[in-house]
Amino acid sequence: MIPLTEPPLKAAYICAYLQSPAGRQQILRLHRGSSRQIEIYPDDLLTLEIPSLDTAQEREIGARWLSAVRSVRDARSAVRDAELMIQEVLGVSEADLEGEPTVWSQGVRLVGTSNRLDPQFTAPRTRRLRDAISTQRFWRLSDLVAKVRTGYQPPYYDEGGDVRIVKTKDVMFPRVSLAGCARTDDQGWTDALAPGDLLLNMTGEGTLGRAGVAPADVADEATFAAIDVAAATLHPGMLPTTYVALFMNSWMGREQTLAAQTGSSGQQHIYETHFRSILVPVASTPAGSVDRDWLDAIVRLAERRASAATTAAATFEALDQVFIQGLGVVPDLSTIPA
Repeated sequence: MIPLTEPPLKAAYICAYLQSPAGRQQILRLHRGSSRQIEIYPDDLLTLEIPSLDTAQEREIGARWLSAVRSVRDARSAVRDAELMIQEVLGVSEADLEGEPTVWSQGVRLVGTSNRLDPQFTAPRTRRLRDAISTQRFWRLSDLVAKVRTGYQPPYYDEGGDVRIVKTKDVMFPRVSLAGCARTDDQGWTDALAPGDLLLNMTGEGTLGRAGVAPADVADEATFAAIDVAAATLHPGMLPTTYVALFMNSWMGREQTLAAQTGSSGQQHIYETHFRSILVPVASTPAGSVDRDWLDAIVRLAERRASAATTAAATFEALDQVFIQGLGVVPDLSTIPA
């Protein structure tokens, strides 16, 4: 952290510039390191040159940047509120599972039914979570999915290609990010992504199980999932895709994903067959049907996050153009990681 002597709006203006293509390109040229470990030192940061604009314009940029950042921060709390609504139905929180014993036993009948004997799958905290979900109305993820297809591995990538490839880094919640997608030429693939598809990362430390929903503009041009991303179309009328994505991203979903994973040498994987072991709960009405009002309330909270993220992205893109026009120089974006 570098303390600034400037007022908040000036500091926000500096942040907006450093995150613009021009600022990021300047920072990248200062990095040091070897063995794939890249570092930037405080002394190097102090050499950065910040363009000086008209005071009123700097304040306006700072105010717009702060507003976008605050809206995203506030929207994160909305997603947390949605998770709390699910926890309330289950009657269990993540903190409740922290005290579970580290030594446990598993009945032979249960082992035979699940066909899994690895410690993650049979861990007490995972079993207790599944027990809590099983007392409520729930679906297995495999029951919700009408069709699932794994992605493709392009023979090469080309920035000028006419096909977009959604990689694990692009699978964000609640909307998949298309802005930084890799591209390739048309390979004659079928089953392009459609708006509303559930995308799920099937591999990777820290990314395993992360889910997002394909946005409406995914249909503007041919877009396909990468080989380590699964694209699922859910049965209509059962559960909203946004709700399923939110649950998969919650600690309750990730706990089950990690328990179901297989792999070695530190490379984690889940496969379509593992969808059967992932339980997705919902609240019920007194009559025993799905509480649609509860579901709608959670989806609204998730959509609030989506709206904030979309607005913030548009704001940051507009500010990027302000810096490009103000400097009169178009940065070489090929030097900037997506």
